This record gives sequence, structure tokens and C-alpha cells, in this order.
Amino acid sequence: MTEGVTPDRRGPFSAPGIGEAVTDPPEWQSDVVFTHSLALVLDAGSSRRVDAVGDELRRAGVPVLGYHPHITLCCVDTMEGVRRTLGGLGLPRSLVLGAAALLPDSSGVVALCPSDGVDEEHPARGRRGPAAPGPVARLRAGHRLLHERLARASVVTFNYYGPPLWRPHVTVGYQVPRAQQDLARAILARHLPMTVGFGGITAWTVGTDEVRTLMEF
Repeated sequence: MTEGVTPDRRGPFSAPGIGEAVTDPPEWQSDVVFTHSLALVLDAGSSRRVDAVGDELRRAGVPVLGYHPHITLCCVDTMEGVRRTLGGLGLPRSLVLGAAALLPDSSGVVALCPSDGVDEEHPARGRRGPAAPGPVARLRAGHRLLHERLARASVVTFNYYGPPLWRPHVTVGYQVPRAQQDLARAILARHLPMTVGFGGITAWTVGTDEVRTLMEF
């Protein structure tokens, strides 16, 4: 693998949040070459449902991403030591996608975004005391722990996927022209809410599109 990617404001990287403008972005780390991205991939059944939404966008003439549905966790400058950081993150095995959003400061990304509801694995109904953390809270906690472990392992991560700015999402429409963005969001919204499950964590190689499974759930 000899090719990498350098952050660029015109690229498809995530923005800080739905409806939040980037007023003072941090350093874009233009001196770092990121070689891989790690993603929480949807399981087979959930992927088919998201792909069906993508097919509906295509039929309407809206461009789509075309990769296996996923939530990107980080971009890294090396894979050395990365696999050792993945155990015991406490990531949820499912969550609810409840919003269709255009990600600001992106290449026309129209995405399905999670909404926190009843914890699918540990429902709080009938329970006394504090409710268990919902799946989105556990997703964010696991994501933060992953980035802390990567930092301790001297792995450099792209800061726009870091905990302060990260907005978890499943990209469906990609490079969607402004004139089609409302249509794309409306099509996605017709399929919500959508409960999805996760199959594991993969590593995607920049430049070759090679995908390796690092962990299966």
C-alpha cells in the first residue's frame, strides 16, 4: 500500500454535527497521510435495507456512495498496533437510525443518523433506578475509548473523526447536488425509524479499496 489520503475540505469527511456550522475548524493535519479507515459495518440484513434505500435514490437520479453501509470510527496513519485496541470497547450491537440529514461541510453527504431511544440490549422498562445507557451513548463512549487507545499506541487519527467533532452516520447519498438534497432527505426519511444491527469492525485501505475484517460480532 503506497497511497494515502490527505485531509481536504472538498473531501467526504464528517462534519461536527447536524445543523452545526464549522466556524473555527481545527488544523486539517495536512502533513499527515492517512492510509486506512476503520468502520462499524452493518450486518447483512441491515445492509440490504440500507442498500434498498440507496437503490431508491438511484432510481430518482440521486448519486449514492456505493460502499457497504457503515459508520466510520476513525482514519489512521498506520495499522500497526490497531487491532489490539479493538477489544472491550462496549460498542452497541444495534441502534435506531432516526434522522435523515445533510451533513454540513461535506461533499453533499445525505445520511441516516442515529437517535437514542430504549436500549435494545438492556431495556429499562420495569427496572428500578437509573436507566441503562442507550445505544448511542455507548457508541460514543466506545468511540472515545478507541481514540484514547489509538493515541496511547502512537497512532495518529484524523481529527474530524475524533470525539469532539464526530457525528456518527450511515452515508447513503454522496456528492448530491444542491438541487437534489431536499429530495434525497425526503426519500431517506420515508424509511425511518430504522433499527440496524452491526456485524463487526473493518479496515478500508485508501487507494486500493481493500476491506479487511478486524473483528466480528
